[in-house]
Amino acid sequence: MVVLLPIFSVLAQNNVSQSFKAKIIKILGEKEIVKEDGSKTIQQNLELIGLEGKWANKKIEVIGISEIEVISAGRYKVGDKVWVQITYDENGNKFYNIQNFDRQGYLYWLAAIFCIIIFIIGRQKGLRALLSLIISFFIILKVILDPILNGGNPLWWGLWGSLLILMVIIYLTEGWNRKSHLAILSVFFSLLVILILIKYAAK
Repeated sequence: MVVLLPIFSVLAQNNVSQSFKAKIIKILGEKEIVKEDGSKTIQQNLELIGLEGKWANKKIEVIGISEIEVISAGRYKVGDKVWVQITYDENGNKFYNIQNFDRQGYLYWLAAIFCIIIFIIGRQKGLRALLSLIISFFIILKVILDPILNGGNPLWWGLWGSLLILMVIIYLTEGWNRKSHLAILSVFFSLLVILILIKYAAK
């Protein structure tokens, strides 16, 4: 699953409404707040420049200094890459809030190290298992989730999507042979029995 972390990260960020990546180019102001328990937190006003989409090369300001205590406020420095979310108040005024550091670069390195370890340990079979994992991820998105979100039957698409995933995994890792065919048939009839039992129980 580690190899899919960059993909999940990108999808998660892209699914956030009005969210984009930016880089901090200037610290406009900084204020240290001492809490009642003695711990300290930092509030900052920052100038950023957008790095993607319609926000590319556009400068924005994030105002973080206020009388409100920010629980998870981080301390940022010039050059840090972050994810910024746009929010609106009841009057339609626009505000920019930093969600978190952009850690995609670290995830890509982690994925690369994971792939190398898989190749060293499993050789070709390990790479086939890795490929089946990636294909399975896209099957979940396109074959299972898309139809369900468009009003399809969750049970039906879930079962057939599961069969497709198992076919990919078995044939890629075990090859095209009699043993794999029997395994696929066993899975198919098992899912068919489950579907019949569920339909019968629902009556």
